[in-house]
Amino acid sequence: MVKFDGRKIRDKILAELKPKFVALDFRPVLAVVWIGDDLTSAKYIEQKQRAAEYLDIHFDIIKYDLNAKNSEIIEKIKELNLNPEISGILVQLPIPENLDRQRIIAAIVAEKDVDALRFCLDLACTFRPPVILGILRAIKDSGVNLEKSKVTVVGRGFFGWRAVDSNFAIKSR
Repeated sequence: MVKFDGRKIRDKILAELKPKFVALDFRPVLAVVWIGDDLTSAKYIEQKQRAAEYLDIHFDIIKYDLNAKNSEIIEKIKELNLNPEISGILVQLPIPENLDRQRIIAAIVAEKDVDALRFCLDLACTFRPPVILGILRAIKDSGVNLEKSKVTVVGRGFFGWRAVDSNFAIKSR
């Protein structure tokens, strides 16, 4: 069994990305739409913000409370889509149950859907899901030969499982 050090892989990837972002002639802007007050989401957003700061990406959090309406969130996403200063849009999961997750995700244009959430809805995607890129990187760095390996995927979340299943053609048992 192979164990992966996610922090080590993250740090290596960030170090490789840094010169690419430094070479840009503009400062990218990432708009993060966060609905609710989920503590795990807060931790993920904090980690993403630290990575953005390291890469000199402007990180803009757009926060909604649990009483937000689909229409106001979708309207904001459409506004972000049209804003040429916004390089990418990320909707932090989970989206509260009282909202229409599919409509909210589908509102993001493919070119700005940096988390590739549209992929999970079988919509056009410009990017590959980061969870897949992370898994591929971990496998590559470990030297594991997948052709001779048995793979177990634990969890069936909306985002991760579907991305893994589609990219690796793993059949659900």
